[in-house]
Amino acid sequence: MSSTLDEARRMLVRGVRRYGDATNYARAAGLQPSTVLALQKENAFEPRQATMKKLAAALDENWPSVPTALGKNDVERVEDPASSGVWPLVANKINSQYEVWRVLKNSMDLLGYMPGDFLVVVYPHKMTVAQKVIIAHDKTQDRVVLRQLEPPYLVSRTTERVADAPIGPGQYDVVGGVLGMWRGGPF
Repeated sequence: MSSTLDEARRMLVRGVRRYGDATNYARAAGLQPSTVLALQKENAFEPRQATMKKLAAALDENWPSVPTALGKNDVERVEDPASSGVWPLVANKINSQYEVWRVLKNSMDLLGYMPGDFLVVVYPHKMTVAQKVIIAHDKTQDRVVLRQLEPPYLVSRTTERVADAPIGPGQYDVVGGVLGMWRGGPF
């Protein structure tokens, strides 16, 4: 079970205490009751970051979607996908099925991902075996990384002289899988 799902379930307990039941908590968070009730299932999917933010906001708490310290992360989430020049076929699915991320570092430049590029990222519960390049939260260094999945490890593919060591099992949470990329140009 992921740490995000664990935290969502802890929020659910606090939400039920505060609002009386899961349905009232869901409404206070601006979510469908079925979304919140699904957290109770044994085979529940990891909630999206946007869902976690809403659950936290209803409890007057903050949810850190990803670490934000400058210089640590390989990628960053694009909050306004329209500014990224996302093509129309994807634009209407952003925030419901996909997110747009921007590459900040050349941790995967050997596979063609360069700083400034935009990535279309599918949420973990929608991923297939085709997603070999993923975005993950590296729990050991509290940063967000772009890596190639070589089960069970995440591996950097870079021209840098000193590449990061592989990230092992239990040391990361998957944020999403890369579906596509387009050139965004330099910063």
